[in-house]
Amino acid sequence: MAGPPPYPTEDEPETKEVHAALEVEREQDMEQGEQANAGNCTPSWKKRALMAILVLVLFGGLCAAVAAFAFKVDLLEMTPPPKENDNDDSSSTRSPAAAASATATAAAAQPTAHPTAVPGPDFAAPWTIRDSAADNEWRSVTYGNGIFVAVSTTGSGNRVMTSSDGITWTSRTSAADNDWFSVTYGNGIFVAVSYTGSGNRVMTWSS
Repeated sequence: MAGPPPYPTEDEPETKEVHAALEVEREQDMEQGEQANAGNCTPSWKKRALMAILVLVLFGGLCAAVAAFAFKVDLLEMTPPPKENDNDDSSSTRSPAAAASATATAAAAQPTAHPTAVPGPDFAAPWTIRDSAADNEWRSVTYGNGIFVAVSTTGSGNRVMTSSDGITWTSRTSAADNDWFSVTYGNGIFVAVSYTGSGNRVMTWSS
């Protein structure tokens, strides 16, 4: 009984072809592995964009910090130096006259503990009778420009009287014998009105 056929040796053509095919396949596998490794080491476009954004953020933060520091330095340079304390009573920094002036100013600025009340008019005091210029029915009196002026609803050509002190009165000729019931002063002129008359119920007078 014959045994199995012997394995081909290296010198046989079939064995050489098999080894060559295996060698080619191994080289292809190595090349593919190197390409895969190179592809894994190369960052994708997303990674590159993320890295660029990170660099920009870091650079922007650095610029902002530098600008804030420069602005603070400018403010410090623009700040005026502190004024000397005016309340310092040292004779080496202020003259006696300046110290006395500061003391007087401080005393004047302090509020008065018990201010003196200004007395008002004494309405309980009695009135004093004065002589009028005429016994008319005097309806109104006003004061302006240092003169008192009164008007009346009765009288004949003397329905106005004036006084510089309110005590001694002088008759004045009225514009008409109307019933003058009110008089006032403003803007340098006296104005009186009446409730009788025909187109002449206002009269004026300048002192």
